[in-house]
Amino acid sequence: MSKIKRTFSLLLSVFVLTAVVFSVHITALGATYKTVSGELNYTYASEVLTLLNAERKRYGLQEVTMTASLTEGAMLRAAESAVSFSHTRPNGESCFTAFEWVGTAGENIAYGQRTPQEVMDGWMNSSGHRANILNASFTTVGIGCFRYNGRLYWAQAFSGGSGKTYSPHGSMPVTVNVSLVAGVPSQMLTGETETDSPSVTNPSSTTRAPSTTKAPSTTKAPSTTKAAESSITDSANIKQSRRSSFRQYLYKRSYIVNLIKKYFQEK
Repeated sequence: MSKIKRTFSLLLSVFVLTAVVFSVHITALGATYKTVSGELNYTYASEVLTLLNAERKRYGLQEVTMTASLTEGAMLRAAESAVSFSHTRPNGESCFTAFEWVGTAGENIAYGQRTPQEVMDGWMNSSGHRANILNASFTTVGIGCFRYNGRLYWAQAFSGGSGKTYSPHGSMPVTVNVSLVAGVPSQMLTGETETDSPSVTNPSSTTRAPSTTKAPSTTKAPSTTKAAESSITDSANIKQSRRSSFRQYLYKRSYIVNLIKKYFQEK
């Protein structure tokens, strides 16, 4: 009887292992990235900041500080929006995993507007975006502007906290490997910098992995609007919350599965 049990256990183990390997192999056949090449426009990002703070000042609010880390995240979100215009990233994760934030966070996105003034007009004429721009809890911001196939994609990444003032100018050609798989970070590969000022700092060549300590629940404002020139805007605003045990399980599972996939891809 014990021999039969051992044989059965061995067969069951082989079956489970084969199923896992087969599943990982099939998943690995799917695309991990979608590559887009375009240009990051830091001059436009700085101009949007000027317009943003002018609106806040008009309503008696404190100006927000643009930081390098939030701008890096906003530039990435602008590029990701060219693949999927949504507050859900192309790999299925929340937009708030693209940048590090403190206390509270918000995001505005848009595409099709041709100038900083046009995109700010569109955001200010929409209640959800306007609420983010005039949120007194936000003290720092990152701004993204990505040109792809002749169209501009915009993003604002808001946060609490503080940071060193970042004042970039100029433009930069870039290739972005946009992740399509949860747990796998997008990759920003920068080219030569074309600037009208020496103040542009190249973003990191690889974006940060999603934080394992912050998993806010996204509350999407009903603020999607259409403006002239086929331009579209959208916004989201969240407050920090604790990750549930079930969400922890899902995140860890996706991380482990991607490690297994990476192992078999290298074989």
